[in-house]
Amino acid sequence: MRTLWLTGLFLLSGCVLHVSEQNIVQAKPGAAIESGASADGAWTIKARSLPVETGLALRGGLLQRPRSVGAVLYFGGNGFVLSRHYQYVLRIYKDRPVDIVAFDHRGYGGSTGAPSLDAMMADGPLLYDYVKTLPTVAPRP
Repeated sequence: MRTLWLTGLFLLSGCVLHVSEQNIVQAKPGAAIESGASADGAWTIKARSLPVETGLALRGGLLQRPRSVGAVLYFGGNGFVLSRHYQYVLRIYKDRPVDIVAFDHRGYGGSTGAPSLDAMMADGPLLYDYVKTLPTVAPRP
């Protein structure tokens, strides 16, 4: 029994995997979302671009519906590309009276630049501040 246990321990010691940021955050280039309407016609899509550094811009969209009472700033997960996945987001919020603002991370979809965890963390507050300036999503009386 002791031999079996030591053999298992020896074999498992070789199962070490080094995971780095480059293994997790990888560019997912694609098209930026275009202005228009959702497939079901319930949402109006307005393409947006937000410069974040010289020569770099985040691309995204303002997804609006009639009679919304607020807005949600939606952060997609790793691999999320707005032009490919926005229908999924619309299904999540289909029963909620809110507009949605979503952008591709750097290096994803239509956004330029190199993806990194630091860039994602830096861009979050910039997007939040940007959304607060949009008159279409400002608090309504």
